[in-house]
Amino acid sequence: MWEGLFRAGAGWKRTPLSDRLLNVTYGPNVHKGIRNSLIRLNAAHLRVRIAGVDVPMPRLIDVVFQEGYDDKIPDQRLRGSDVVSFRVQESMANLFGPKAWTAVSESALHDYSGLPAWLACFYSTHNRPFALKIEDLWRYSGVVCDEREFRRRLKTALTRLQADDVSYLVRVAGFKIADGKVTVELVRWAAAAASLDRVTLA
Repeated sequence: MWEGLFRAGAGWKRTPLSDRLLNVTYGPNVHKGIRNSLIRLNAAHLRVRIAGVDVPMPRLIDVVFQEGYDDKIPDQRLRGSDVVSFRVQESMANLFGPKAWTAVSESALHDYSGLPAWLACFYSTHNRPFALKIEDLWRYSGVVCDEREFRRRLKTALTRLQADDVSYLVRVAGFKIADGKVTVELVRWAAAAASLDRVTLA
């Protein structure tokens, strides 16, 4: 989402929440997920302290919701046509530098769709494997289905990301699903660890 907001350009932008800020199928869970992410980004700010003095920094983003900031809106009142206005200030964009504001690769953002796309982006922001509850991953993803169906889709999506045609940056080396948790290993993590070992031995 952060990358998508930057791509929108300078100045205030208006868009319905059904727009593809996230590369997943729109639904109530996705609607609430986008809202919650934007609310967190709106509340976040950088803080730099030098020699005990706080240096003023720009806000990450300014966000205004057409229906307000109520986080307890009933599902039946959620509409894909609900409009959000946002602005990334130029000073913030310049702080990150041209195309230097995301750890997510172009392949993860644009080569896939649905759950494989979300998983590629999610694991792009990590640097090592760890066990994660499938229930939590289900909630984070915003996929609209029951948990049992999500487990099936998760296995299918991770298997898809193991294919030889998947970019090295997001290719899954292996995964383990057991005891209600999933552990994913990316190819690039193992390569990075091996490189570090060689440097240490030298």
